[in-house]
Amino acid sequence: MSAAVQLATTVRFDALSIRILLPGRERRWVHAAEDVSLGLEPGRVTAVVGESGCGKSLLALALMGLLPAGTFTRGSIHYGDVDLLTAPTSLMRSIRGVGLGLIPQSAATHLNPVRTVRATMAETLTFHGHPAETADLQALLTDFALPADTLDRYPHAVGRNGPTRPGGDDPRAATRGDRRRRADLGTGC
Repeated sequence: MSAAVQLATTVRFDALSIRILLPGRERRWVHAAEDVSLGLEPGRVTAVVGESGCGKSLLALALMGLLPAGTFTRGSIHYGDVDLLTAPTSLMRSIRGVGLGLIPQSAATHLNPVRTVRATMAETLTFHGHPAETADLQALLTDFALPADTLDRYPHAVGRNGPTRPGGDDPRAATRGDRRRRADLGTGC
């Protein structure tokens, strides 16, 4: 990753519009976001508020370079000098989890339901070059006061008091990253 990307501390959405083509014979588009402009800065909370289905999550997915195939975008999202909408996949992979992170609304819908928390954490830490032994994973759980048996649970079963409704009720399971590399910027809708 270039030095400019590593040192970036702000994100700027400039006149971002997102449209998604609906399947079918007719060319029908969902106008998910229209001319959105906003800035994200370290130490400042920015809330994106709106009705269900108004495009909040798609803004976060656009920031992370994870929009569905066939999505049309206009405008830009700058992370430092890098336009994230036109950045190559390899550059986006080097930015995700290091400079930018996404906290999903629901662990149950964003994490693989057939993989344990242990498998998911180990894969993520290994991808970013960090140790992923059981002791390392247990240390992360301890840092955030999560029960020791969390590693062997599935996303839908992680909650404050053990198994919970689908989606869980404990945001700590979805929001805690590697304590050694917390991103300076984060977004959540």
